[in-house]
Amino acid sequence: MAGIPKSDLPTSYPTSCLLGRVNVINVITHEEYRDKQPNGPLRSPYVFICADPHETLIKFPIRGKHKIYKLQKHMHIAAKKNLT
Repeated sequence: MAGIPKSDLPTSYPTSCLLGRVNVINVITHEEYRDKQPNGPLRSPYVFICADPHETLIKFPIRGKHKIYKLQKHMHIAAKKNLT
């Protein structure tokens, strides 16, 4: 990943919970990603370029796989109150 030393990245992440939020600043194609990161991991046709991450203090349990989806209103309100 450009700009982030590998040693600063977590080796694992909690699963089945809301970790926080990011701003999606761009979406690039598989080909664009390969041009910028020829040795980077990629399994998807598109890559989300994200910035400004904020972790939640509480890891809210949530069902589903890694994806983008709308939170229920009560979960959204609670998560916003718990951002770092």
